[in-house]
Amino acid sequence: MHTQQAQKEPDELRARFTRWLEVLVFRARAKYLQKEANRIQTISLEDLPEDQWPVAPPQVPLKTEFDFEEERLTKAFSSLSLERQEVLTLLFLYDLKPKDAAALLHFQVKDFYNAKYQAIKKLRTILAEEEETTDEP
Repeated sequence: MHTQQAQKEPDELRARFTRWLEVLVFRARAKYLQKEANRIQTISLEDLPEDQWPVAPPQVPLKTEFDFEEERLTKAFSSLSLERQEVLTLLFLYDLKPKDAAALLHFQVKDFYNAKYQAIKKLRTILAEEEETTDEP
């Protein structure tokens, strides 16, 4: 009788594992199908019949005010010290929480917040100085 119980336990574990695996595969498949359903279908220009080609080549948009602001911000960011660039990059580009970013840079959390404050303050100062020089006649 003891051998029947010992034999039953692995079967039960195998059944539980199999069920877990089935659910996992089902959910992964459903997630994949949902993602595929939401994906925008594209077709290359080479595969497009000639009668459906656009008449004129697409126009290249002119630079917008946002593009100029982005250039100013990039220039100001590059003038920051490497430490300040790392702080802002971890926070805004990699979207890390301050606690995690502080651990990566081997800072205490309060020191990281101070570095963040100093980096943003310096960035604002650089941008304000640049704006003053461009406003002058």
